[in-house]
Amino acid sequence: MRFDLVVVGAGPAGCAAAYVASLRGLKVLLVEKHSMPRHKTCGGGVPASIGRYLPGLRLPDQLALPVSDMRHSWRFEDSVVASMHDPDQPPPLWSVRRSDFDAALASAAHAVGAVVVDGVAVRNVEIGKRAVTLSGTVSASGQPWRTEGEFVVGADGATGAVAHR
Repeated sequence: MRFDLVVVGAGPAGCAAAYVASLRGLKVLLVEKHSMPRHKTCGGGVPASIGRYLPGLRLPDQLALPVSDMRHSWRFEDSVVASMHDPDQPPPLWSVRRSDFDAALASAAHAVGAVVVDGVAVRNVEIGKRAVTLSGTVSASGQPWRTEGEFVVGADGATGAVAHR
């Protein structure tokens, strides 16, 4: 199947790209190499301002908890606790569990029309005259996988197949 846009990587950047492109009417495929929800090592700090860049996105309240204070230290010594925001303003930072947060973002992209495929590792990216062909394997079975897109967003990280190409 051919898509207007193929997004490789279902972290916050990839899900946001798939969400916005789907809202704008593009036929979008969002591909993630791990089965969702998947573990992601991350501190989980997300700027609360992302909400203004994802129109209409609603996340469960328990998914993104506001951060009111932050502890700072140097070499785990001399720690200082500082307020993160003015109590009259919305908090500037959320604390999230990335596995749940990313799964909710992928679900939101799917809800507005993106096709979401997880458990597929993209291994090769071929740039042709009329399309970009992505190929790889289905993680659980090892079966070959292939798709085409007019455009590709590489949100698969610095060591991913899209970045490599």
